[in-house]
Amino acid sequence: HPITVYGINSSDISSENNNERKIILLLHGRTWSSVPVYHLLGGPSHSKTHESRSTMEALYNAGLQPYALDFRGFGGTPPDEHNWVEPNRCVKDAQSVLSWIAARHGLRHHVEDEEDGQGS
Repeated sequence: HPITVYGINSSDISSENNNERKIILLLHGRTWSSVPVYHLLGGPSHSKTHESRSTMEALYNAGLQPYALDFRGFGGTPPDEHNWVEPNRCVKDAQSVLSWIAARHGLRHHVEDEEDGQGS
């Protein structure tokens, strides 16, 4: 199932600066998608009266590399055939996104298998 993931300044992760950044994945609750929760009024300022309230920008400015995902049925991620949010599916989607981020940054990623306690 396709999952929408947002990143701040994450298009060029090959630079030395970005490789030194600690990665953080932000997960939203069951009422809003990631953009209004973590990137409110983010991006270039179009008005002198509207200051950014972006948590993602603040985390990036603090030296982290933030990512945020939209769970199924929220924001940019379409609902699946069940059309409702299930916690176990959310966990698997988050694990999938963590694996994608790790591969993107050339990092090892260890996921604990809930059923047998074995990592993958």
